[in-house]
Amino acid sequence: MALTDNLRRKTADDVLKERGIRMNMNAASEIFEGSIVYRDNTTGRAVITGATGNNRVAGIARNHVNNTGAITTDKPLFVVRGHLEEMTVGGTSASTEGDPVYAVIDDDANLTSASRSLVGFVYEHISGTLNYVKINPNTGV
Repeated sequence: MALTDNLRRKTADDVLKERGIRMNMNAASEIFEGSIVYRDNTTGRAVITGATGNNRVAGIARNHVNNTGAITTDKPLFVVRGHLEEMTVGGTSASTEGDPVYAVIDDDANLTSASRSLVGFVYEHISGTLNYVKINPNTGV
């Protein structure tokens, strides 16, 4: 289950227009479109675990890649950052616009910074926990 809701399917060309980067994945992993993606500090590859401050957020996945085989392959994952993303973020309200957003796991984010990786900032509060988040282009890779 991915964190973000895409308004339409995006192509690789759209991703490149959104300041996309191509990342390779570790073996035995699967990343879904819309997931928060991290850069593994050891391998440099894309992972969806590691919301601790050790692994940096690379951005939001724009395609689904299933690399659950036993070996590491170079299946391309396209990741975007530096854009607005509609996201569910716990603990938000109209008064939290501009506050930093931190990743809990690949499909959960909130405003609590304790040992978590920065994703971006609340750009506009829509309603409840739904927000537009400016994905920080200066985080991660």
